[in-house]
Amino acid sequence: MIYIKTIEQFDSYFHQDNLHKSVSVAELYRISYTISEPVTFSMYALIYFDELFGEFSRAGKRVNYTPHSLIWLKPGDSVVMRADYAKKPRGWIMAFSEELLERSGLGRDFYMFTFFNNYPISTLSLTNEQKSAVISSFLSISQLLTHYKRLFERSHSLSNEAEGQLAAKMGVMLENYLSSGLPEQKGYPTVAWLAGEFGLTANYFGDLVRRELHISAQEFIHNKMLEVAERLLLQTDKSITQIALQMGFSYPTHFVRMFKRRTGESPLRFRRRGATAAIC
Repeated sequence: MIYIKTIEQFDSYFHQDNLHKSVSVAELYRISYTISEPVTFSMYALIYFDELFGEFSRAGKRVNYTPHSLIWLKPGDSVVMRADYAKKPRGWIMAFSEELLERSGLGRDFYMFTFFNNYPISTLSLTNEQKSAVISSFLSISQLLTHYKRLFERSHSLSNEAEGQLAAKMGVMLENYLSSGLPEQKGYPTVAWLAGEFGLTANYFGDLVRRELHISAQEFIHNKMLEVAERLLLQTDKSITQIALQMGFSYPTHFVRMFKRRTGESPLRFRRRGATAAIC
């Protein structure tokens, strides 16, 4: 069983660049191997079949599909395609995450799209006019995502001054999170969380940070966590355990290990040395 849980994984499965965190369009021919094992999608999807190229099953039931037809998937659906090796899959698939509905006006009207919960034994056949409209829609969305990425990269081609702004904004986000009490509930900040705050995928955000700041996003986060931890050790009387929990560590020993690995001394030794220096 193959599980495709994110749009990034969807794009990887279809061997194409990731352009957006919540929606993607792919041509079926990009699949370089037969879908002979069940594939489960954790997202909504529309599949357009341009021709017959094998036996197709959804949710364990064979679907009778025809050339120029459409079928849909909802999160959790599994599909199997036992393809005819003499034919290359032809068609399109558009996928969008549940998160897209939650963060946009689509979510308010999605109750009307009840067909996503239906499982007909055959696909929806399209007329020539409908076929043209569907393919045009897939192409338009694909082109829109491509232009979006180009414009985004252009607008984020940062100058030295903008680099400082990016670092400052990341720093403020991390400071606010680490002082909010949320780490005790949700854990320490991750690249995926920080990328989400910028509305980007983790991979794209990581590439952006490395390109502009010449440091990995993970390293930036760890540096900020260390900076906050050192300040708490020197400026508060919180115990090591309290500081570890505030930073999002489930076990104080993990915090101590991280701190010692990055500074060469334990949090307690760092605090004592800082207190001695202050007296002197």
